[in-house]
Amino acid sequence: MKSLTLNFFNDKEIFKKGMKDFMQSLKSLASVQNINLNFGCCSIENALLFSLDRGLRELSLRRIKLDFTTCNIDDKGVQKLGRTLKNMTFLQNMEIIFWGCKKITDTGMHNFGQAFKSLTRIKIINLDLTQYS
Repeated sequence: MKSLTLNFFNDKEIFKKGMKDFMQSLKSLASVQNINLNFGCCSIENALLFSLDRGLRELSLRRIKLDFTTCNIDDKGVQKLGRTLKNMTFLQNMEIIFWGCKKITDTGMHNFGQAFKSLTRIKIINLDLTQYS
């Protein structure tokens, strides 16, 4: 399998232990190059981003799309996501949506942006920061 798309949009029960375990199990999908995860309008908090890190860090992704529309993540979660992306040396296309994430501040976005310096193969970056603060 080269591509994986999962849509959890508006699933308010997503943050249960099973989802954390599932995110960590992504690392077993070594052949996946493209991933699209939609967590929009879910009850996502920072802990899921830490689980997502453990699931994604061993993949050789070329394209990633993550939608966190109105999720309950803050600067710590965004910083962790930035560190995860920083290690994705094959990444060429990235789309991250933080629309309506009101706990993310300018400091959090600054720290998140530091990851881009190491993404030498990146060709496309699309960030939606509408109403992030």
